[in-house]
Amino acid sequence: MKQHRIARVSEAIREVAAETILFELQDPRIKNVTVTRAEVSADLQKAKVYVSVMGTQKEQDLCMHGLKHSAGYVQSKIASRLKTRFTPTVTFIRDDGVKKSIEMSRLINEALAQSRPEPTPDGTADEASEEGPGRQDVPGQRSSWLDSLFLFLRALMNMPTHTTNKQKVVTQLFAAIGKHVKPRPVEPRPVLEQFVYAMLRENATRDSADQAFQSIQDRFFDWNEVRVSSTLEIVEALDGTLSDAEARAQRIVDFLQEIFETTYSFDLEPLLEVLQKKGIKQASKQLLRFQAANDYAVSWVMQHSLGGHAVPLDPAALRVLKRMGLIEEQTDLETLHASIEHQVPKAKATQFVDLVSVLAEQHCHEDLPACSGCPLRTACPTGQEAKATVAATSKKPR
Repeated sequence: MKQHRIARVSEAIREVAAETILFELQDPRIKNVTVTRAEVSADLQKAKVYVSVMGTQKEQDLCMHGLKHSAGYVQSKIASRLKTRFTPTVTFIRDDGVKKSIEMSRLINEALAQSRPEPTPDGTADEASEEGPGRQDVPGQRSSWLDSLFLFLRALMNMPTHTTNKQKVVTQLFAAIGKHVKPRPVEPRPVLEQFVYAMLRENATRDSADQAFQSIQDRFFDWNEVRVSSTLEIVEALDGTLSDAEARAQRIVDFLQEIFETTYSFDLEPLLEVLQKKGIKQASKQLLRFQAANDYAVSWVMQHSLGGHAVPLDPAALRVLKRMGLIEEQTDLETLHASIEHQVPKAKATQFVDLVSVLAEQHCHEDLPACSGCPLRTACPTGQEAKATVAATSKKPR
C-alpha cells in the first residue's frame, strides 16, 4: 500500500483515539492521557496507538489497564470513521518520550547551573572558569556556545509538556462552557450561502448570525435582490443584530456582484465539485481568489461544505486563544490553524468555534476582560494574572 495512504490512515486513527479518550471514555482509571502518535501496518490489520500517561507508576499502570479494556470501544469508533474493508486491531503502547524529555530538561538545567562561573568575593565572575580551557571569549560575554545549545535543547524538550497543558485547557473549555452551549449541527446550505453566512458569523455568536441570516432571507426574495439592493436596506434587514452591520452589508453585496459577474448565476455547486477533486489545500487557494473572501470565510466553507478539518479563527477567537495560552502571540495563520486543529478533534470543531465565540462575547472582552466571572479563570493564564492582581491590591496595609 502507498505510504501516503498509510500516513493518512494513521493520522485518522490518532485523531479518533484522542477524541474518544478525551471526551467519551468514562473509566476513572483513564486520566492524564495524551495520544502522541499512531502506527498502522501495511495491510491495515493492526494499529499501535502510542500514549503518554502522567502520574505515579501505579496511576500509569491503572490507566494502561483501563485503556486495554477500552480498546474494543475505541476500535468501533475507528471503524465508523475509516469505513474500510478491515478495521485495524488496536493496541495501546505507553510512550515514555514525554517523561524522558522532562528528565532531559532537568539534566540540562543542572548542567547549566554547574557550568555558570561562581562570583568572586569582589562580585565579578571568574574569567578563567567562564572561558574554559582552550577558549578565548569576547570580554563581557556571559554565555558560551554550549550554553546556547543547552537552552535550545531545553526549549525543544519542553514542547510535549506544553502541548499537554494546552490539551487540558481545551478539555476544561468543553467542560465549563459546554454545559451552557450544547453542540448543535450546522444547517446544511449551498456553498454560496455558507460564504454569506460566514461573513455574518465572523466576530459574532452563532445565535446572532442565525438571526441575521434569517432576517436577510425573510426580507429579500432571492440573492439577486440582495445584490441590487442598497447597503442601507441590508443594514435595516440585519436590524441591529450584529456589529459593523454596514461593513458586512457592503461585503455581501460585493461578493454577490463578483459571483454574478463570474458565473452569471448564484450557483457555486459546480465549483464545489471541482474543489473536491483538487484537495483541501488547493481548494483553499482557489476560494481565496474571491475578493470578499478571507481566511475565516474560506475556513468556514472548507469545514461545512468540503468536510475538511478547518477551524475558522476570527479576531475575537484569536484574542481568546492567545489569552488562554493556546496559541503564541506572533505566529502566522497557517501555523495557528495547524496548532488548533491538532488540539481540537474534527468532530468537536464546530462546537469549539461556538464555545470560543460565547466566551469572547460574555467574558473575554477586547478592552477589559471580565475574568472574575469567567468559568475558565482557574485554567486561563490571563485569569490567573487577574486573580493575583486583585489579591495583591486587596491586601490591607499594615
